Amino acid sequence: MTDLDDDVHATNDMGIEAADTREHRRLYVEIEVSMDEDCPVYGLSDSVAETRVFLGPDGRCQCDILHEDGADCAPLHVSRPIENSCACSIFAAHGCVPTIDSTTDDRSKISTYLPDRSVLSDLIAELRAHSRNASLLRIVDCDRDDNGQGITFDLTDLTTTQRDTLELAVTEGYYDEPKGISLEELADELNISKSGVSRRLSSIEATILTTIISD
Repeated sequence: MTDLDDDVHATNDMGIEAADTREHRRLYVEIEVSMDEDCPVYGLSDSVAETRVFLGPDGRCQCDILHEDGADCAPLHVSRPIENSCACSIFAAHGCVPTIDSTTDDRSKISTYLPDRSVLSDLIAELRAHSRNASLLRIVDCDRDDNGQGITFDLTDLTTTQRDTLELAVTEGYYDEPKGISLEELADELNISKSGVSRRLSSIEATILTTIISD
């Protein structure tokens, strides 16, 4: 039996030995991303319940669009060439498997599992570099809770400024032990005073705590 975090050597159908990388992924994220107009999920109706995407080795994106029970609409399958700048391709380039959970107009909520927060930072930066609005909605750190439920950072009730601040704090390791970035360094990154970032983080933490309690 091979540990899941080890490399597994196998032979593919062409007889070429390849290494399978297996690892436990302990960071779950939900990101709201603006989609291209030619993306199959762009402008989907509210009756869509699930969208399954597969980026095939033939260079085509295979997409199944499933509607809610009771909707008078059969599942829709869309096949189109893969664009390197499309959102799902960017997720795949960072070793992530995207799941499109919902779509409203030009925005989709995409969830995935990541190996660590550095990948999250790079992923969001590349999404934004391709002229996309990318907003981090939720982070679940499965390593930080003894009951196995994970620690959840819910960003949906935060302002854009608060969301960007928390995103930077989490990705840079401010909440790690030991800290990956100090409060002073975080303030420098945000170009505000140390007391200013402290007050902002306190407000963010209070909002998140209120949300957890109300749930």
